[in-house]
This record gives sequence, structure tokens and C-alpha cells, in this order.
Amino acid sequence: IGLDIVLIAIVVFIVGIAKGNDVFTMLLIAVALAVAAIPEGLPAIVTITLAIGVQYMAKEKAIVRRLHAVETLGSTNYIATDKTGTLTLNEMSVSRLLFYDKLYIVREEHIYDLEKEVRPQSLNSLMLTAILANDSRKQTEDAGYIGEPTELALVQAGSKLGFDKGMLDYKHERIDELPFEPERKEMTTVNKFEGRFRASTKGAVEVLLNQSDSILDKGQTRPLTEKEKQHLISVTNQEAASGYRMLGFAYKDFDETPEIRDLEKNMTFVGMTGLLDPPRPEVAGAIQTSKKAGINIAMVTGDHLLTAQKIAEEVGLKKNENSLEGRDLNELSSHELAEKVEKINIYARVDPAHKVKIVEALKEKGYIVAVTGDGVNDAPALNKADIGIAMGITGTDVSKEASDMILADDNFATIVKAIRLGRSIFDNIQKFISFLLSANVSEVLTIFLGILLFPKGVILLVPIQILWINLVTDAFPALALGVDPAEKDVMERGPRKREEGILTGKQATRITTEGIILTAAALSVFSLALLYFEAPLIKAQTMVFTTLVLIQLIHAFNYRSSKTIFSSETFLNRYLIFAFLGSLALQLIVVYIPFLNSIFNTVALGFSDWLLILVASFIAEILIDLVKVRFFSKQDKQMLL
Repeated sequence: IGLDIVLIAIVVFIVGIAKGNDVFTMLLIAVALAVAAIPEGLPAIVTITLAIGVQYMAKEKAIVRRLHAVETLGSTNYIATDKTGTLTLNEMSVSRLLFYDKLYIVREEHIYDLEKEVRPQSLNSLMLTAILANDSRKQTEDAGYIGEPTELALVQAGSKLGFDKGMLDYKHERIDELPFEPERKEMTTVNKFEGRFRASTKGAVEVLLNQSDSILDKGQTRPLTEKEKQHLISVTNQEAASGYRMLGFAYKDFDETPEIRDLEKNMTFVGMTGLLDPPRPEVAGAIQTSKKAGINIAMVTGDHLLTAQKIAEEVGLKKNENSLEGRDLNELSSHELAEKVEKINIYARVDPAHKVKIVEALKEKGYIVAVTGDGVNDAPALNKADIGIAMGITGTDVSKEASDMILADDNFATIVKAIRLGRSIFDNIQKFISFLLSANVSEVLTIFLGILLFPKGVILLVPIQILWINLVTDAFPALALGVDPAEKDVMERGPRKREEGILTGKQATRITTEGIILTAAALSVFSLALLYFEAPLIKAQTMVFTTLVLIQLIHAFNYRSSKTIFSSETFLNRYLIFAFLGSLALQLIVVYIPFLNSIFNTVALGFSDWLLILVASFIAEILIDLVKVRFFSKQDKQMLL
């Protein structure tokens, strides 16, 4: 743009000299034109707009760590989201106890079978295992426990049922552990236990059953058969299908300090707990908004497939028969997954490596992907995604460092709000850039055609007037457009394509068309004033000077909305109204304050002069509005795949 403007300024200078105008005057006009026409304030306005947008996002609990994320959010068309804490409340509670013989319902400190309150014979062993294989801890003696929500729910249930974690940890000192790993789907601790040692394990039910060869049945240990394992897996599936997060528990006793390699095998299976984590109430609406906005959503979770499907159904995700589990992903190459990925919206029993594979497959298909994560091992997926989103509450420092954005409330709905703001910010940048360029086109054309069409010595605008127009009509309205409220349909149209820049071919056509119409209005006012009404040159210059200021200030409202300028939405931006009134007041000052007349080469205008200016300005704006509504306001909506 800068090079084009310099070339135009040179052409204006040469044509003006060829017409016989003063060399020094033409040099000043050419320099002033170059300065005014180049949007030198553009970088500052873009930066201010992005900074203000980031502040708005922070108020909505979306903390942007990298500015490029603001623009990328506007074109995001796929979200791969965790389930626990993002789609759900992350407020887990133990609602089911399952032993081999029976299912029990937990309500506060009471346990019921289908008929009455009971206390299962294997309860002590189950709760002891659940509390010992648990990393929840107290920060201070008087404070509550902190830790992972699943473990906190187990501690809370144990406390209500008479099992105090503090006392049990003191009584059974932990001497070793195998921490939880997504690949293993289990964790084990080794504690001193009545003169011996006990390995307590919690994890995925199917994993623990495969590692167990005995079961605690009504308080007694006996061999565990393959048929019984299948029965327990069937019961687990039934509960998972009802939305319960199922955890299995097992233990193994040793006479001597055990070797790590001996811990998770030949165990005694104790039982299971079913935990409920209800969906966030606002998530269903956010998912519907995403669908309207052309954004695909997939749930990526380490939980049981049936649990994931139940939660997906409750939040409004389309149930898909092509859901995949981690073991399925292991068997697919990246290319094979890419061929299927568009038809899958639930991934269960996955680990962080699978997340990376999913993101790579989506990007191979051309999607702009946002992915959530909270663990240390989620960092590669967050880095690989176009937008990596870490959890502010449960997220680790490593995941936050790898992310582009942090959710202060861990809420999926906040992602959708951030995308809405991202789209709005990009729209605003596009608005004020287009406004500035169309205004500058009109200034350049007015000067150039004025020199070309009118005789020697007739200059439409003097240099200081050119610079004043640039100051008054560019800075304040452009800044106001930078904080323009989002249009109502911003989440009812498809995402912007990755390769689409700020200035598309359609935008360039619009800018040029509007610049020509603005120029025609300015030249009409000057011609009528000078030739028809035979006004002095200085008055004709003042009139065209004021026309350009007024018409460009009104023109800013054309970019307020994709709808007609006569709609109610035109006046929703109070900052633009203030910018209009303030800039118009400044223009009136330079026209009517006597000592400024000599500086700006202006004279006071009368009623008939203003009538001509207003008629020309409004005719031009009506034409621009008609062109905008007819050719440039259609929004293509992209349907959800």
C-alpha cells in the first residue's frame, strides 16, 4: 500500500506541474497526500484493538497468552475437548458401590441395597484401598483436602462412611508408589500393614480384573474365574452407560518389602465405585451455538466409552456409532485415522499420545483445531494444535506454559465465548482497515482528479486540510470501530477460512467502489460551488474540505453493521457516536473560529452551503448503503459436518 501511495503522490506532483501549478505548492500537496493516504496509525490501532480484545476475553475467563490466538480463534472450526471438568462440573461424588454379589446405592453416610440400609461385608477393604491409593492431601491441619477431583470424592465418601484418611495414612505409612499414568490407567501405593506390606491399586476396572486372580466375596478371598471377570465387566458397562465413572480397586499383601515389578499382578479384586459428575448446565447451549457457527466438537476422555456416550447425549453432542477407544487408535495409522476422523466425535480410554494423533489427523484434513488439556503429558497436543487451551484450575504449570489460552474457570462454554470474541475482534480489524482505506482512496482520487479536471491554479485542498482530514476522520472513528460490539449473527455464520486474509478480493472491490462514490460527492460539491454558484475558490475549498470530513464520519457508520445504515444496530456503538460528534465539533471550530481560518485556509459557511454539503453527503451514503446491502452483506453459513 505504501509503495502504491508514493507512486500516486509522484504522479499527482508531475500532473500538477504539467498543468502549470506552482512547484513548491505541488510538492507540499504531494507530501501531504502521501502522509495522509498511508494509514500510518494502522499498526497502533491494530495493537490497541487486540489488547482491548484480550482484556474482554480475560473478563470472560479466557486468558490469552499469545496475541496470534485471538485471530486464530475466529477461524477455529474444530474443538477437541476433555470431558471431566470441561463439559462436566468436576464435582464428583460416590453414588454406587459394586461388589461381586450386589450393587449398593450411597446417599451421604448411608448405604442401601434395593430394600434397606446395609453395611456390605467387603466395605472396609474397599474404602481402605480407595483411601490408601489416593494422593489427596491437606495443606494445613485445619484446611480441607486438595487434590484430583476423583480422589477427593473418594476421601469425602470415606469420611462420611467412617474412614478418616488422616488416621489411615498415619496408621499405614506409605513407603512406595507407582503413580497414575494414562497409558497404564491405574496407580498403586505400598503401605505398612499390620506387620506386613500391602499394595493398594485403583484404576480402570477392566485393567485391574486382568491383573487379578482372586476376589473378595462377602469378606472372604477366593479364586476369580474368567466367567466372573466377564460378569463384572458387564456390570461395569451397564453402570457406565448410565453415566457413572467406574473405578476398580484391588490389593496384594506381601511379607517383605515388595519389588515394583511384583505390585500389579496376581491381585485380589475388591470391588468398584460409581462416581457421578453432572454436566455443566451451560454446556448444552454452548454446543448448540457451536453447531450453528459451523464448529465441530469431539469429546476426548480417558473414561469408559459408555460413560462418555451418556455425557455426550446429555450435553447435546450427536451420538456417533463410529466412536473410538484408545486401543482402536493404536491399530490405526495417522493416514487411516485422518480418513475416519470427520465421522468421529467421541474418543474414550485415550492417553495423551492419542490426543496428538487425533490433532494431527484433524489438521491433515484441513481443520483449524482447538484442543484442551490439563496434564503434563498433554503439552505435546497443546503445542501441536492451532489453539492449545489449558485449564486454569486443574491444569499443571507445564500445560499452561504450552498453551495459547487458559480457561480460568475450566468451562467449555468459555471456549465458545472466546471464539465469539475472536470472530468479533477480527471483524473489527477488518472494519476499520476497510474504512481507513476507503476514506484514503477518496482523498487521493479527489486531489488527483481535481488537478486533472480543473484549470491551472485551482487546487481542491491545501496541504494542511489534507492532513487535518487524515487526523479527524481516521484516528477517532477507526479506534471506535476497533471496539465495536459483536454483530448478532457473528455465531451464525461459518468460520473464516485459514487462507482468507483481512483484505479479500471482495473487500478490495468494496473499498474501491466506496472511495469512488465519496470522491464523486466531494467533486460535485466543489464543482457546483465554484462553477454554478460562482463561490470564491476559498469557499469552494472549505466546502469540499468539510464535505470530505462529514461524509467520511458518516461513512464510518456503514461499517458498524452488515445491515443497512438505517437499522437500529447502526447506533449501538457509543464510542463511534462520541467520535463522530467530537470530530465534527473540531471541524466546526476550524471553519468558524476566525484566527484558525487563516491557518486552515477556510471561511465561515452559510445555510445554503451546508444544505449542499448535507445533500451530497447523504446521497453518497445512500448509494454506498445500497451497494453494501446488495452486494457485500451476504454471509455464507457453513453447516456442521
